[in-house]
Amino acid sequence: KVNSENESNFSPAFYKKGIVFLSDRTAPGKYREQSPWTGKEYLDLFYSYQIDPDNWKEPELLRGDINGRFDEGPAVFSNDNSTIYFTRTDYIGKIVEKNVKNISLLKMYSGKFSGNEWHMVAPMPFNSADYSVGHPALSTDGKTLYFVSDMPWGYGGTDLYKSTFQNGSWTEPVNLGATINSDGNEMFPFVSHDSVLYYASDGHIGLGGLDIYAA
Repeated sequence: KVNSENESNFSPAFYKKGIVFLSDRTAPGKYREQSPWTGKEYLDLFYSYQIDPDNWKEPELLRGDINGRFDEGPAVFSNDNSTIYFTRTDYIGKIVEKNVKNISLLKMYSGKFSGNEWHMVAPMPFNSADYSVGHPALSTDGKTLYFVSDMPWGYGGTDLYKSTFQNGSWTEPVNLGATINSDGNEMFPFVSHDSVLYYASDGHIGLGGLDIYAA
């Protein structure tokens, strides 16, 4: 089963015939450090798929070097399952990287599937030592990447941005504007195959806390 007591399991992404999701569960055969904030193991990406209508395969760590020393964050895969974009709490050696305000940084990375494993390829070009970027969502054609950032020139706490892949590289991020973003926090984007962008926000008029919106 995917869910168990005393575990956090969230942010699923479609992958092959199943899902990849974040979890602080134990992983047999691998030592993982514990977070001083939760007392549980740091969040890693796990894979599971449905065996039959009532059962799912026991989740296993995503193979390769995608899972790092500290928390991983939400991920997304290309339609052909050859590329991954994922979030990571950034670190240097054994130390979490922080900005000048002493806030831990989230950064995004890309990875490729080869040799039956996932291998990290490169940091995304719009990562920064001053602010965080994360929570990637990918368009169906794989050419537009939506993500969340607390860049200082946005509308609120965290805003939604997009970058497009042109001439072999990702363009400078573009804020999605005041219709989407608010003076609160926009988070967790997802792009469906019918080009609808779903996201969470606590800044628009809703029912309280984070509500789900579509654009």
